[in-house]
Amino acid sequence: MIAALLRERRLTVLAAVLVAQVAILAVTRLPGREAPPEPLLAGLTADAAERIEIDDGADGRVVMAREESGWVLSDAGGYPADGARVADLLDRLAAARRDRLVARTGAGRRELRVLPDDFERRLRVDAGTGAYLIYVGAAAGARGAHVRVDGQDEVWSVDGLAPWQVSTDRTSWVDPVYVRVEPDRVAAFELENAAGSFRFERMGEEWASPDLGVGEAVDQERVTAFVDRFSSLRMRQPIGAEPPEDAGLDPPAAVVRIDLSPDEDGAAGSLELVIGAGGDDGAYIVKSTDSEYYVEVSSFTLADLVDADRSAFVMTGDAGVSPSGDPSP
Repeated sequence: MIAALLRERRLTVLAAVLVAQVAILAVTRLPGREAPPEPLLAGLTADAAERIEIDDGADGRVVMAREESGWVLSDAGGYPADGARVADLLDRLAAARRDRLVARTGAGRRELRVLPDDFERRLRVDAGTGAYLIYVGAAAGARGAHVRVDGQDEVWSVDGLAPWQVSTDRTSWVDPVYVRVEPDRVAAFELENAAGSFRFERMGEEWASPDLGVGEAVDQERVTAFVDRFSSLRMRQPIGAEPPEDAGLDPPAAVVRIDLSPDEDGAAGSLELVIGAGGDDGAYIVKSTDSEYYVEVSSFTLADLVDADRSAFVMTGDAGVSPSGDPSP
């Protein structure tokens, strides 16, 4: 009888302890009571970053550094980087959390390509708070990737760090438009290339040339297309403050001299584009007087302008003469 009472009391105490443990567990697991996942890169902030290096393990590599003027491409002669794009990358790195563990074994790391000798991107950030090195591997969804911090076993699935978002293409980190002027502000331009020199002036809504002969007229559509092209000239990649040795600028393949009408402040202007034929894969090296930097522009963009002769701008015969016999406008 006494033994039975003691056994019943012990069971009652154990039940009470179990109820208390369940209550504590339930309280600690309530939404909002769990400890937030740790940062992937503890201590990293966008403001503390000083240098970024991105490598694809092959030929692609971008190095950016923070200077007083802002972020620049160190491996492109200090060409100005797009500060907003750099800040976006740093914000995503600072916001990344260790909340989705994928693997922690050697086989898993190899399969997900987050090893020092096999990765999609190796990304290093030097900051006032320390140096951070991560390996970005196989994609995890459309906008994420599997990521491992150097020196650690765990592989995490992280959004916002897909390889295409951590590009080694220099143009991804700069404003790709090298020359930007309003086409309507182009009052006149002169093209000089191997075929000669050609000058065109805006007369109202149309283009005219001082060198037209009888029965000749300016090809308005073609000239307008050229103006649109060099007034919003996109680069293939920045080169830097010095041209490459084989830039083909002495003599240049072409020179475009542009006169600009007054802007809203009443200031007129001019600029000159010097085009060399020394870029990779037939591209051109270009230098604008509005910039201290050289860039590479694709041959698709500039080839027909560099190779243009008189027939590219001037219509003759029936195309250049109106039914009355006067040169057509």
